[in-house]
Amino acid sequence: MSEKPAAEGGEKPQGKKKSPLLLIIIGGVVLGGAGVGGYLVLGRSSNAASPDQAGHGPKEGEGHGSSGGHGGGGKDDNKSATADGKRIQVITLKPIIVNLKGTQARRFLKVSIGLETDNPEVAKELTSDDLKTQLNDFLIEKLFDLDINDVDSAEGRGRLKRNIMEGINSDVLRTGGVKRVYFAEFVVN
Repeated sequence: MSEKPAAEGGEKPQGKKKSPLLLIIIGGVVLGGAGVGGYLVLGRSSNAASPDQAGHGPKEGEGHGSSGGHGGGGKDDNKSATADGKRIQVITLKPIIVNLKGTQARRFLKVSIGLETDNPEVAKELTSDDLKTQLNDFLIEKLFDLDINDVDSAEGRGRLKRNIMEGINSDVLRTGGVKRVYFAEFVVN
């Protein structure tokens, strides 16, 4: 009987020695993961263009595309100029969130829109303060009129892109036009 308590007593200190080591290892992994996650989140938000800088794009030889990093940047270099030498710019607007029609405000759409142009005057106009409010209002009105069936298919999203492009070119812009509309973010919830 005296051997049994001694054996139990001998096992307990070993268990206590493993426990702090295990906690230190788990803590290190958690802190390391949090550090990497924080770096990725903060790195993306600090590298992202602010609404005032959106569309100005990187200067020649700078920025996205040359390193082949996130977003398939290497392919953007081939699209930076048209056949006639005009530079293509994509102006990414701030995200817009609207409730979808017919869902009693239970479903919403969050969309970030990129507008492509090869006309520097159009790019300047799209990023000007006096047009931002008008452009935002146009997009909210266009998106607010959608129901879930309008955005639930590739055909519906393609139709929406065409409608947005045609509306911006005819109702919003004063000079030139947008060549293409991109959805940088498209979330239906």
